[in-house]
Amino acid sequence: MKQTKRITNLLLLKSLMLFFFLLLHNFIIAQKQYRFLQYNFSDGLSQNSISCIYQDKDGLIWIGTQDGLNSFDGSKFVTYKHNSQKKHSISDQFVTSITEDNNGYLWIGTRNGLNKLNKKTGYFEYFNIKNKSKTKNIKHHDVSIADKEGVFVITVNNEYAFYNSKQKKIIEIKAEEMKSVVPVFDSKNQYWWVSYNNKNIYNKFLKDSLAAATPNTKFIQNKIESGGNFAFMDKSDVVWLCNSNNHSTIELFDTKTKQWIRNKISIPARIYHISFDTSNTAWISTNNGIYLVKNQTMIEHIASETSNPYSLPTGEILYTLHDNDNNVWIASANAGIFISHPSFTNFTFIHTPYINNKVKAITELDNTIWFATNNGLYTVNKNNTATLKAFANKQVTALTADENNIWCAVSEEGVFLLNKYGTILNHFTKENNSLTHNTVNQLTYTKSKKIIVLTESGVSIYNSITKQWIKLSTDKSTKNTLHNYFTFNAIEAANKNIWIAGTTGIDILNKDNVSIQYFSSNSDTASFPNTLITKVIQDNKNNFWIATISQGVFYYDGKKITQYSEKNSLTSNIVYSLEIDNQSRVWAISPTGINVFDTTAKQFFPIVGIKGLLSANFSLGAIYKSKNGTIYLGSNVALIAINSNKIQLQKQQLQSIIYKVNVNENSIAFDTSFIELKEDENSVSFEFRTSNFMQPQFVFFQYRLKGFNDEWIDANMSERRVSYTTLPYGKFIFEVRASRSQGNFLNAPIATISIYKKIPFYKTLLFKFLMIAFIVIVLLLLFYFRLKRKLKLQKQKLIAEQMLENERLRISRDLHDNIGAYTSALIAGLNNIPTQQTSKQTETLKEYAQNIMSNLRDSIWVLSSKNIVFTKFVDRFKKYALTITESYPNITLNFSENIKNNTVLPFNITLQLFRILQEVLQNALKHANAKNINIFFEDEHQLLITIEDDGTGFEIEQTQNN
Repeated sequence: MKQTKRITNLLLLKSLMLFFFLLLHNFIIAQKQYRFLQYNFSDGLSQNSISCIYQDKDGLIWIGTQDGLNSFDGSKFVTYKHNSQKKHSISDQFVTSITEDNNGYLWIGTRNGLNKLNKKTGYFEYFNIKNKSKTKNIKHHDVSIADKEGVFVITVNNEYAFYNSKQKKIIEIKAEEMKSVVPVFDSKNQYWWVSYNNKNIYNKFLKDSLAAATPNTKFIQNKIESGGNFAFMDKSDVVWLCNSNNHSTIELFDTKTKQWIRNKISIPARIYHISFDTSNTAWISTNNGIYLVKNQTMIEHIASETSNPYSLPTGEILYTLHDNDNNVWIASANAGIFISHPSFTNFTFIHTPYINNKVKAITELDNTIWFATNNGLYTVNKNNTATLKAFANKQVTALTADENNIWCAVSEEGVFLLNKYGTILNHFTKENNSLTHNTVNQLTYTKSKKIIVLTESGVSIYNSITKQWIKLSTDKSTKNTLHNYFTFNAIEAANKNIWIAGTTGIDILNKDNVSIQYFSSNSDTASFPNTLITKVIQDNKNNFWIATISQGVFYYDGKKITQYSEKNSLTSNIVYSLEIDNQSRVWAISPTGINVFDTTAKQFFPIVGIKGLLSANFSLGAIYKSKNGTIYLGSNVALIAINSNKIQLQKQQLQSIIYKVNVNENSIAFDTSFIELKEDENSVSFEFRTSNFMQPQFVFFQYRLKGFNDEWIDANMSERRVSYTTLPYGKFIFEVRASRSQGNFLNAPIATISIYKKIPFYKTLLFKFLMIAFIVIVLLLLFYFRLKRKLKLQKQKLIAEQMLENERLRISRDLHDNIGAYTSALIAGLNNIPTQQTSKQTETLKEYAQNIMSNLRDSIWVLSSKNIVFTKFVDRFKKYALTITESYPNITLNFSENIKNNTVLPFNITLQLFRILQEVLQNALKHANAKNINIFFEDEHQLLITIEDDGTGFEIEQTQNN
């Protein structure tokens, strides 16, 4: 009997333990629902086996794998791999560790040496520390710690060395006591070394000098019991010492008190890594998921869940990282990288047994949430599970609750009244003269105790006090007339007026259900242009917020309408519904997620936690805020409960990064924020990014090239790259900025890079000026020398002419004074000879003397005239010809002229020409036996003198032969 009782008690105890365990399990699961986003090889990651994760000062995440290094900005992976053909590539594919120094250089530990990465150039500098005691290089390098002074601890095959980034000097640790130690680094710039060989913990303060690399202060001896090879420092400067056994023990050493903490932590798995979040909760990576430890107590185990598609994978978790935005990054041994945000736990999915069971409406009765689906009416239990209450396998389209009962609509069956247990109390249809149509879009219960039923063809209002129905339609023959035939939403305002939103606008009814105002939405000039009104709400200041299907959200304060859209803060102009949380923030639900209006910033912000939800296809109008502030959303697959009180908006601006510059389609190194282009480098392109891991789809960029085009230009959403071709010479500044919305760039940080395309000297204004000056000088010199030569020639000519003139005058004087005198005397003497016998000879001599005198006068005439015009020459020759022809009475002399130019003849040409004409005329007179001599003078196109006679003439050829 006692044995039976003992067995019964034991079974009862086990049953109670099982009950409490299940209760505790359900309580824990109900508290948090972890959700992780996965990135793997198919998303651009170089490999799924992740060894380490790091976040740099720019906010980018760097991921080390067994097949390359990756950087990630939330949108795109950039991969770095070893390439034997490229001098500046990483030394090995297998990345073991990542850290960053004070100058922004990344230090990458690999299986084959240490690498320093210049993020701007993409170039790696290779280091391979030689161990002098061995004949070959040590291959495996880890950079485990980087302190505030830029001093690194480098793990080299389980031995250690220091690297001072300022001095660019590596110092190996040779002390025997430093063999097989594990370093950690506290918040006071101190190194702590854990030696598992001699069970000691050392402390060494390192600042500027590495002269004494061996720790010189020894604390606590022979107190490490578990042994092992891992040590981590938490945010309270407590060292966590652990081994890598299948069942690990963690010992804790407080560096501030220099005392061991008595409590030991037992983890039923092999530990690979420990990280600490902002609350100093330890995230312990193991071969069986992640264990969370807070205040030396294990609080949770996060592992793979077959029922949760967003859970961790099976297999080993090797590493965790907590970034600046409180995201936790989890490195899997074979499934890629996983990321979760603390706000993810503020979202809970409540499923029904049906797959893709769309939630269409939500309400609350007696602190119980009811929701309508395509497959029935459900309630939410305390453990966030769903219970079917009524209308199994029927489409419940609308839902509301009064003080005691549930009102719900079933497709094509009208409206049902149910008690809190789901029992049907009444049924209202078009047939019993209650409704305008049996298909109901929405049900609303007002403070005036009215049930507003919106159908496909009008509105029915039930007064629960008078138990009367009133129908409203677009029939203008009745006083209860609406502008909207098809309606979506109705609310009762603070002044008891009813606002009914539909396809053509908003009807406002007074308390007697008579239309008193109308806002149209079906034209360009409407209050809400060309859109459908999906939801109207009123805030605690009695202002109205109106959701539309294509124009975003409108704010109406009773006087002025203000629009919020994609242009100024919303992520989408399609808004399904609105709600106001306990902090008076307006929630706008759209296909792209949830936007929350911040009353201080006067703009909407997209919330983080929505990323990774099972579906972004929320139901039209399916939103409800419970009494405790939880906001419930209806989606295509589940009811989503959001702890709105803990939702914080990300208001900080995004920092843009210019990470790649291409010149003439070739990537260039730009170590500073300045690049100089050569003359033939006409094309330049920039690639930019920013770190936004939870909402990469809501990152917008603007850019400009100051000096070329000072206007900001919206970047292409799908390609974060901009190119400039045929870039002119000059100085430019490329600027880029990022924002979470298209209309919020005003205060966004700007990333810049200066560009200088130097003008070749031969194209500068100075060069052109110098060339013009040179040409002018050359021309002036040529003109000067030519003028000088001309002046010289003119001078020489003047001198020659003067000399000739003088000689001419002298000859003319001599001829006149001497030969002329003698000739005159001869003539006079001949005239005085009296004898008759000599008269004939005397006449001949007189004739000769007269001819001599005539020729002498002609010569003197020519010589005395510097230049003679042609007309004077002609007159002179005529006079001569007439005089000489007097001796030939049988010959007639004829003259003709055509003189138009009256050419000036130099005296020397005049004399020669005169002599030639004399000779021709005398020959004609003496030898031609002519009767007529014609002389023609022409000076029109050319100077021409023609003497013709009608004498015997001669044969030209015979004369030439003779």
